[in-house]
Amino acid sequence: MLDLSVVLSVAALILTASPASAQGNWVDADMPGRTPGSLRLRVDPELGLMCIGNITETNNFAAPIIPCYQNGAWSILRGFRGTVTDALRFGDTLFVCGYFYAVVESDGDSIPVNNLAAYYDNGWHAIEGFEYGNGAIRRLKVLDNELYALGPFLEADGQLCHGVAKRVGRQWVPVGLLPLTFPFNAPDIRDAIIYQGSLYVCGTLDLAPNSADGIARFNGQDWEAPGGGLLGGGHGIAMAVYQDELYLGGSFSLGPGNAGHAIQKWNGSTWSAVGGHLRDANNTTSGAASCYSLFEHEGKLLAAGGFQYAGGVPAQTFGYWDGTHWCGTGDVISNGSHSIALYNDTIFLASGRWVNGDSTNTVVKWVSGAMQGSVCSEPVGMEEASHPSEFIISPNPASSSLTLNWSGTTALRYLITDGLGRTVRTGQLPPRSMGAINVGDLAAGLYHIREADQDNGMRTARFLKE
Repeated sequence: MLDLSVVLSVAALILTASPASAQGNWVDADMPGRTPGSLRLRVDPELGLMCIGNITETNNFAAPIIPCYQNGAWSILRGFRGTVTDALRFGDTLFVCGYFYAVVESDGDSIPVNNLAAYYDNGWHAIEGFEYGNGAIRRLKVLDNELYALGPFLEADGQLCHGVAKRVGRQWVPVGLLPLTFPFNAPDIRDAIIYQGSLYVCGTLDLAPNSADGIARFNGQDWEAPGGGLLGGGHGIAMAVYQDELYLGGSFSLGPGNAGHAIQKWNGSTWSAVGGHLRDANNTTSGAASCYSLFEHEGKLLAAGGFQYAGGVPAQTFGYWDGTHWCGTGDVISNGSHSIALYNDTIFLASGRWVNGDSTNTVVKWVSGAMQGSVCSEPVGMEEASHPSEFIISPNPASSSLTLNWSGTTALRYLITDGLGRTVRTGQLPPRSMGAINVGDLAAGLYHIREADQDNGMRTARFLKE
């Protein structure tokens, strides 16, 4: 039988809105077991919210468990031997994948498997097609009612298959043949999606000979790089279709010539930036930032990853895009956030071990009603600094004052505007000078400082008033 041992923690999971006022918008979901790494959250119609990854209940990470949350209580799906990376129901069958070699049923019987097992007819079954040692299955996806397996594998059902396979009948069929990556490894595919009738995949991949990285589109026969793909060795991790455009999140930067930093969007012909990008701890695009998960909810595109700012506003590992603004929720989340899921009208987040100063067991739930940002960026269309070497502000965010460093050869007349475009400060600096600007009386929020002599705001930068 399917082993679902109920953990009696119902009382601890009755979460009301009252903790939100003291602890922020998120509270610990009390997931049983423990994990040192990232998790994938899935919602199953029978098992509820599933937490999938390197989770142990006995300090034996070679025997991972899948905690499942349903009707106010946790249960545990166990018996795997190896590493579990994903689980997905297709029809009446629950598929579990990863890099594992056996499933042990509740009666002690061990069923040998090769990276993929299925539960149906009240028992576990091995699904053939992938060899243990041939590369893990990282993820399962159902697209247009077809089941896909994704990962860094080299073969499927005895055929060359570089990371993308589709289930046809009782067999796995390769989808095209992505080139091997240096040093002759299979591409590592992280996500797949259908956009404008075509299959897109992202991950660590290289469409030689043009070194188009990160994302590929299948044209029915071959793989091609949409818009030239990612530049500079970046890789894609997550995709979502939002407001009729394809959003790509991952680990890539502006420096090599990409449209975005950690996130960008595709309209079928060109790539473009998403607001002011996802940013590093210094609120810049010069340092590393990443996006691990994208999820549409209540008309917003939620993003989780290894970033500290979104569009210039604080958004520690979690924020959202509404098509015009980036918004942060005011929460302080440590060590990155990795997966987002909606279960019973509640958003769950696989996060770090500290959220708003409180220790968590890496899975938290939103308890503050409709998701609203505590601070949001200005609408898209406000120009970025075109001469950053001449026009520098610090610190950002500012509290009582900020320093304006002007390296131009002429005097600078500047003005500061609020989010509604109203002028709140004006001033002037001599050539190649530095001046302090008092902002202590300004309300908290995002402001623009720009050169007053330029009608189109040739030199402009943003700063946040705390």
